Amino acid sequence: MGEGKREQRPEKPKQGSRPIDRVRDGACMLTVGTETEGVLTAMVALSDVAFMVKERAIYRLLMADHIDPDRENINIPNSVQLTLAAGSDSDLVARTLLTADELFSKKYFAEDVRQELVLVTVEVAKNLLSALEIADALRARVDGLSQPVEVKNRAATLPAVGSIEQRVNAFVQAAHSAVQQLYDLPRSFIKFPPKGWPDNFTEALQSKWGDEHRFTHFARSTAPFVKFLRNARHCVEHRRGDQRIDARDFHLTKDGRLNRPTVAIVHSATPLDPTDLVEFMASILDQLIEVTEAMLAHVADAFRQESFAGFPLAIAEIPVDQRRTGSRVRLAYFTMINGGWARLG
Repeated sequence: MGEGKREQRPEKPKQGSRPIDRVRDGACMLTVGTETEGVLTAMVALSDVAFMVKERAIYRLLMADHIDPDRENINIPNSVQLTLAAGSDSDLVARTLLTADELFSKKYFAEDVRQELVLVTVEVAKNLLSALEIADALRARVDGLSQPVEVKNRAATLPAVGSIEQRVNAFVQAAHSAVQQLYDLPRSFIKFPPKGWPDNFTEALQSKWGDEHRFTHFARSTAPFVKFLRNARHCVEHRRGDQRIDARDFHLTKDGRLNRPTVAIVHSATPLDPTDLVEFMASILDQLIEVTEAMLAHVADAFRQESFAGFPLAIAEIPVDQRRTGSRVRLAYFTMINGGWARLG
């Protein structure tokens, strides 16, 4: 080219002028799941993703721009994908994901922090739901087989659930994964080593706030349950004579009674005598959901902003008559107005 002349490059189309921009920026319709999953009841919107909450399912919404941010392929669709086979009708979902959405609101947390906390809670909920599905399937099977044993010619055929050890192992691993992921929530704000929990978590809270702080009390009171699950997982993954889980299918006792399936844990620190297996799983799940809900509340209360528009904040249980129609979420923010606590949001 001659001196003083510059190469002329084609101008980049302005945003919105290309067909792909008109498609991406325009309105669209999405079919989310099936009618059997109920209606849409909520949307958990984050910076990079959203979750569409139905009565009996939750779908992850992924926009085309997330897959193709430079807008080079007009054929990339917006998409939804099943995340949880349970929705707003489920206490488990309400006391985990939907509670996280309520407490980690962008009113009180930066958007990137909110996203991190909610996504951790999604993973916790996935493992809790896996454990619940195992427990529900076992309960249905046991209830269906719990009939009197018929004896003929001094012989009887005993009912059998089948794969008892595999069911117990899968349940314990899912439960342990849930509680392990739960400790990723406070790691966003307070540092403690990945090994040595839950004791090192309690020590970190003691160092930050003191021995009498309510979060420290919670961590200390929760530690025995967490250690029980951790040791049960060790029994599954590192089984030996003095560290094992013994699961039994239906069996007869010396007095001729038919016993339902049981589980026992052999461990020097956290042993468990033979216990009805269905009741064991139900108890573990109840405690896990309670601990998860409480951890969400403590993390939100400890690391949120101290006030809202100059008014003091507190997290408390919503009175039943003040809960939104159909909502199972139990916790929310309150503030002091005219001498009384009023719910925010």
